[in-house]
Amino acid sequence: MQIIHNRLNKRLFLLMAVVWMPTYTLAITFDTLSSLAYSHSENKFEADGKRQALLYDKEAISANEPLILEGSTRRIRADTTNADGFEYGAMVGFTAKNPWVMQARNAQIDAAIQTLEATQFLQRGRIQISLKRNYLLSILSKQMFEVYTQKNELAEKAYDVSLKKYQAGRVSQMEVVRFDTERFISRKERDEAQLQYQHFQDVLREESLLDQEIYVEDLSFEFLKDKNMSQILSEAPILQSYDLRQDELSKEIETLRHSRVETVVIGVGMTQEPTQNSVDMKVTIPLAFGIKNEKKIASLMALRSALSYQKEIRIQKIRMTLIQSFARLGEMERLIDESVLAQSRQETLYTIAKKGFEGGVVSLFEYLDTKNRFYNSRIETLRLKRGYVEETALMEEQLGGIYK
Repeated sequence: MQIIHNRLNKRLFLLMAVVWMPTYTLAITFDTLSSLAYSHSENKFEADGKRQALLYDKEAISANEPLILEGSTRRIRADTTNADGFEYGAMVGFTAKNPWVMQARNAQIDAAIQTLEATQFLQRGRIQISLKRNYLLSILSKQMFEVYTQKNELAEKAYDVSLKKYQAGRVSQMEVVRFDTERFISRKERDEAQLQYQHFQDVLREESLLDQEIYVEDLSFEFLKDKNMSQILSEAPILQSYDLRQDELSKEIETLRHSRVETVVIGVGMTQEPTQNSVDMKVTIPLAFGIKNEKKIASLMALRSALSYQKEIRIQKIRMTLIQSFARLGEMERLIDESVLAQSRQETLYTIAKKGFEGGVVSLFEYLDTKNRFYNSRIETLRLKRGYVEETALMEEQLGGIYK
């Protein structure tokens, strides 16, 4: 009955694997995966709409203003009847835009588009951070699943052998129960690792709207390479966005400074009177001199100064974060290297214990303890790598993009 139950469990596991696992794997580059995820991002459509609106605004600046039509009439009663009658007048006017204002506004819109593009780049960077983290955690979870699967297969085989030996009276019932417990625990560990792997794959599929198992060809677990601090800060997308926003405010200030005379209205018309006709000219120059314009400029300059202070504070915080993160990452790298070395030693002990147990020299409990230490050392290495990935993602969030 135990053997039948064991076979049913194996068939159930295979059925669950077929249901959970996608039918085929999609090999893809990280840039392609990032582009797919960003193309399905809500922020992408919002940014595209804002960009299109800014382009229309730019076209509107250079577009012609509508013509101005004016007409007038009045009844004239003069001292003599010859001068009595109606006076008629008509005038056509057009608006001439200040070319310096147009140039300043075009530059302001160009700066706004650059700021928007930097925002899009920053959003794409955040998506890449999430994709990189989830993919690396998925492959580490898959490796854990493979380790636990190997451990479970050995436990299943060991249990089958121990059951036959027990039926032949060669081992005790306690030993059979111990093997049964080992396979139960290893099966649970295997299933938990599979659930973790499926979780991270589901997140990746949701972000990219793909329905296959995702395999990124050019992305694997690696230790970060050392870079100069100033180079890291100069490449940080989050800091570049401050510069572009300041430039946009500067362009807006220039627009206001040139806007004291934005337009000039020029009109040409004719007036017909009872005794004479005349050609009329009109020039209207609206002036924007006053405290209102100066206050707007002062407001924008205050915002620009605030951005400068914000950038300096952010640089200090990022610098501190990088120092702390690289210290932790360096320690994690050392622990991972030591764990790999310990894993190699545990594998040697396990090989010796296995031969000793098969030859009747090593006891059951010593063999099981050595086997578990070996597999636990493999899992510990993967756990340390997961911690390294998580720490890297936290650091990258401060930079606003993945560390290359």
